[in-house]
Amino acid sequence: MNTSRGIFSPNTFPNLFNFWNRFPEAVIIAGATELLHFQAKRIPEFPETILLLDRMEELQKIDRTERFLELGAMVSLSRIASLGKIVPTVLLQCINEVADIYIQNLATIGGNIACNGDLIAPLVALGASYEIRSGTIPPRRIPASRFLSIKNELKSQELISRVLIPFEQWDYAQFRKFHDPTPDHPSVLALLLARVERDILTDLRVAVSGTSFSFYHDREKCILVSERLPIKKRDIRAFMESWKNSPATLEALKDNTFQNSIINFIYFALLSGLSE
Repeated sequence: MNTSRGIFSPNTFPNLFNFWNRFPEAVIIAGATELLHFQAKRIPEFPETILLLDRMEELQKIDRTERFLELGAMVSLSRIASLGKIVPTVLLQCINEVADIYIQNLATIGGNIACNGDLIAPLVALGASYEIRSGTIPPRRIPASRFLSIKNELKSQELISRVLIPFEQWDYAQFRKFHDPTPDHPSVLALLLARVERDILTDLRVAVSGTSFSFYHDREKCILVSERLPIKKRDIRAFMESWKNSPATLEALKDNTFQNSIINFIYFALLSGLSE
């Protein structure tokens, strides 16, 4: 067993995966906000072997293509917020809601995803995808909506290298974060997105993040899609019954302190934005 310990700061992917192969027990650290969050000691404890990503320029790039906003995994939340209008409004709002400026300066988009953070809900709802890198196979893209279900299947030396967010217009967005003061219980973020064309609802997405994750997006079976605004209250109530009793929602809300609050939030978000 290799007993070497220390902090390694690779600056290229070959260096990163070379170090990782030599020290497979090493812990990847981006902004370290999750690592420090649960430590109450004046002098925090760190893993014995660390791979620090702050010198990886490739992971700090921001690119804009015709279809996507591409963010390196080490881009801080404050840098994303500073981009302004090219960032989807609901993602900007969520960043400002879930973290103060000090945390935004440290926290990274890749770290938030890896730690099941609050930004998973807007990223999934917006149709984002993640680029996964390893030292042995070419980069591959995974839809954010699928990533959580296969996260445990990733190889031990794979990491998120980029986040790709499509440029799409959304006409209505509502989200709310529910806080639990108990340290062992994570906060929950519920989010609703809707697209309307000529007073017709053409797309509807509902995401809830927390201990478990729920994402609803079914344009073919959703009883509200193709309805003309304002949508009747009885139709919204029928949708709510279908949504809250779906297997994914039942699993996400099971034993959740905020179960009733989340259901009420989604219901009233639909009423206030799409109903009479």
